[in-house]
Amino acid sequence: MVFQPVKLWILLLLFTGVIWVVLYSFRRIESRKKLLTVIRMAVFLLFLLVLFQPAMTVYEKPGDKPVIAFLVDSSMSMKTADPIPRFEQVKEFFNGERNSKFNRIMSELGRRYKPIVFTFAGSSHRTTIENISGASPEGRSTDIGLAIQQVEKEMPGNALNGIILISDGANNGSASPLEAADFSGVPVYTVGVGDPGKYIDLQVSEVMASDFTFKNTPTNIDVVISGFGFAGWTVPVLLKNVDGVIQTRKAKIKSNNEKIEVNFNFTPKRVGTFRYTVSIPTYKSEVSLKNNIKKFTMQVVRDKIRIMYICGQPSWEYSFLRNSLKGDPTLDFISFNILRNPEDVTIVPDSQLSLIPFPTREIFTKDIYNFDLLIFENFKYSRFRITNAYLENIKIFVKEYGGAFLMLGGDNSFGKGGYKTTPLYDILPVELSGGNEKISMGTFRMRVNRYNHPIVRMSNNPKENRKIWELMPELDSCNEMVRAKPGAVVLGSHPMSKNKHGNLPVLCVWDAGKGRVMTMASNTTWRWSFKLAAEGKGNYYYNRFWSQAIRWLIKAEEMRLVHLSADRKVFMRDEEIKLNVRVFDKYYRPNNGASVYVSVINPSGKKVDLGIIPAIPRVDGQYEAGYEGSIEGSYKFIAEAYKNGSRLGLDEINCEVAVPTIELENPQLNEPLLKKISEISGGRYFNINRITEKDIKFPEREKAVAVADKRVSVWNSVWIFMLIAVLLTSEWYLRRKSGML
Repeated sequence: MVFQPVKLWILLLLFTGVIWVVLYSFRRIESRKKLLTVIRMAVFLLFLLVLFQPAMTVYEKPGDKPVIAFLVDSSMSMKTADPIPRFEQVKEFFNGERNSKFNRIMSELGRRYKPIVFTFAGSSHRTTIENISGASPEGRSTDIGLAIQQVEKEMPGNALNGIILISDGANNGSASPLEAADFSGVPVYTVGVGDPGKYIDLQVSEVMASDFTFKNTPTNIDVVISGFGFAGWTVPVLLKNVDGVIQTRKAKIKSNNEKIEVNFNFTPKRVGTFRYTVSIPTYKSEVSLKNNIKKFTMQVVRDKIRIMYICGQPSWEYSFLRNSLKGDPTLDFISFNILRNPEDVTIVPDSQLSLIPFPTREIFTKDIYNFDLLIFENFKYSRFRITNAYLENIKIFVKEYGGAFLMLGGDNSFGKGGYKTTPLYDILPVELSGGNEKISMGTFRMRVNRYNHPIVRMSNNPKENRKIWELMPELDSCNEMVRAKPGAVVLGSHPMSKNKHGNLPVLCVWDAGKGRVMTMASNTTWRWSFKLAAEGKGNYYYNRFWSQAIRWLIKAEEMRLVHLSADRKVFMRDEEIKLNVRVFDKYYRPNNGASVYVSVINPSGKKVDLGIIPAIPRVDGQYEAGYEGSIEGSYKFIAEAYKNGSRLGLDEINCEVAVPTIELENPQLNEPLLKKISEISGGRYFNINRITEKDIKFPEREKAVAVADKRVSVWNSVWIFMLIAVLLTSEWYLRRKSGML
């Protein structure tokens, strides 16, 4: 029995006291009560037994035979067929009635030793020889060093005489197998499973690519190809994405296990997270087809925000805004300032003028798609033979490609510029009155309607932000639009000029298809910079306004209304993918009352709706969901938020569900490692197909001592509790029968 010292002394004192009381008073008890006293004392002693919870250590005495441990590799690489599946050979080794040689080996080992069997992959697990026949190699890694260490811990003292390691040697664990073998204290006989002479395989050994790259910037991807049994072959290597093949290269394999490096170079054209694949052909004779392909994800981000600014004529607005944008290192800025219109009369030929012609065709057919934001200020398109087809391209750039468009006021903008009858009118957030549009003259201080919108948020403190706008310098004149279109947000209005629809809209924004559009009815925002600088306040608020406007227009990460995220990018099969959705209303306030729908497109292309997901309690504007990916591949998650039937926004992310391919990347039999393990530990190496019953002979060891096997709780038995119940019931029955109740 095992007790803690304090408990042992208490128990001895109580037990001594009970015996003394019983012996002293037993003679004075009436005869009919003596039996009841015995019953009560027995129950009391049983309660003491339960109270102090004694345990007994059971020792396993060593048998006459020395103990050996089989360590059997059950990782995924043991599925490899070269040409026979490796784990099938292991099953034959232990249970192969049809293989007389294996029968002789196991009979001889069983006659001389007591075998204990472990399977291992990432760690070891004790099993039996009989269970090997029903096992399956599903382990996701091979840690030979850890398995040897764990076997030694389970067999303390000198109970273990040796280890027989049966594996293909495809080690990829963290523990060093050579160090574990060196300190094992017992010989490790290694048995290699596989046929190196029949090993044929092509593999994409390595893909070296950055986690992110920049839009419109050449990107390098280096790939290493290796092959066994393909000497003299030239194989194509393909780089693909969801749209198809991007580039093809060729790898010439001169000898077995030669590493061939190929390089891909391409220029991403879109921002986002994209999945790429590097692949080589597969052949039936290969031992593994899993390593002929590697997939990776690359995030394409903006190196710089690319802006094209077209100004119809020289202006203070152009000068101030250009200087502000040029001073932002995150912007790549190109501008055209029209100094001479086509109708202007010149006395010299165009070839002698230093001014270049406006490149209409190049800009509106090709170059526009290389930019993030297009700005028109006081620009009349009709003067430059810009047809509706060109303006239709701007509309496509915004609605289909997710581009951004900004129109500033002036005599040649909006209705005065003839835009009401063009495709561009469809993406403007304001209704135009046409060519008879008026220009409201005179200075005015823009009234801010939505202070919490990021474009007009000059301070994170609401009171301070309101005060800043109340003291902002006045603008000078603005185009008189009819009103904002349904769905548009009026951020600023004219405090004095009105029509039947209310105050005239000055600053308006909205989403147009995949892109965004902003209109500023005045081209005198330069006065904010000029006047504030004159007051000694600098141009901070002017620069901040335009910086935030640009980032809202291009949908910078921090400006989205719906943010979908996962806790990681790569998950294991059947592991829960935790999704978090943050939702804001169109005024950028946390939205607690939204209906948030999440759907997922699995690798087979099937769309699964997860329905409306719940809000996180006591957390403003955040919602969460979980999903388990049951098949390997890329999953696209899509989150959409609605409120009162109005769509607030959408976000999507990609996550990867993968069975770790590290086991299948290099599945060839690693004979050098297995030989080194046996050499260091004092054992021998054999191939499973060439081992005999006389080969494995462990050196004699000292007689093994008894080894503590386990501790058994004496008190924790159903019989003790049943005995207590029987004794208490008997006492109650005797007392009732004798009339003592």
